[in-house]
Amino acid sequence: MSDSMIGRSVFEDSYYEEDGINGNPHIKPRKSFFSPDDSSGVSSCTTSDSLNPTHRTQSAFIPRHPDEVLLDIGDAVHVDRTCEDHWCHGTNLRTGMSGIFPSAVVCEIDLVEEICLGALPSNATKVTESERDTFYLTMLASIEVGHHKGNDVLVQAMNKVLSMYKNHEEVIVPQTVLMEISFRGIHVIDKRRKNFFQCPTFDFFYSLQNISFCGAHPKQLKYFGFITKHPLLPRFACHVFLSSGSTQPIVESIGRAFKRSYDEYMAFAHPTEDIYLE
Repeated sequence: MSDSMIGRSVFEDSYYEEDGINGNPHIKPRKSFFSPDDSSGVSSCTTSDSLNPTHRTQSAFIPRHPDEVLLDIGDAVHVDRTCEDHWCHGTNLRTGMSGIFPSAVVCEIDLVEEICLGALPSNATKVTESERDTFYLTMLASIEVGHHKGNDVLVQAMNKVLSMYKNHEEVIVPQTVLMEISFRGIHVIDKRRKNFFQCPTFDFFYSLQNISFCGAHPKQLKYFGFITKHPLLPRFACHVFLSSGSTQPIVESIGRAFKRSYDEYMAFAHPTEDIYLE
């Protein structure tokens, strides 16, 4: 298992850089460039100061013409208008680039109301309580691992992070977050800022298709982690969180999310017809 700690920069591809440290001001910042080859494609951070996110990218879109804009999975997008031909004009808040893109590649954002109070348009679609679960947690760190699943892989990564956390090593910078779980994926939002009109320091979205394993620590249930895979490269990361109580409800919530996602896929891929016999 790799011991490379994973930094939380504005691009999630920094998760997979060697020697990146969580929010450590003593580490020399890296210059990060986005490209389809080095981005993990499963999260983004809204960086615009003037625009608020209205949609999130659910399918990657690669532009072929000068007036189109690049979108990667998980990117937060501000949509200006939607045309009758089902194309939209908007701004990718991660890159700051504006252009047109198919409306089918984005979905209306489902940020929790208490996080974006007053920050989103009043007509923004909200996910109902029955479609999501939310948890207030402390994010400890993320660490690169050698395999995409397995309880031994998860526990070893969590023990590594917990050892550093209990030794008060400065590489571990605990951060208060809100975790939202739905059939779309896991959304982790920075909760440190009190001004809802300001963009969060980080805003990560992990699609369910890129989450390969999750679980609570077998001996200390207040610790929880999940493993994500890079959609393009054979690299994996374990993200570790601390709760004030048992994290078993989080594991169960993710299980329900996977079940619903699978049921909806099966209903779409293998539709059934009612047959009536006389």
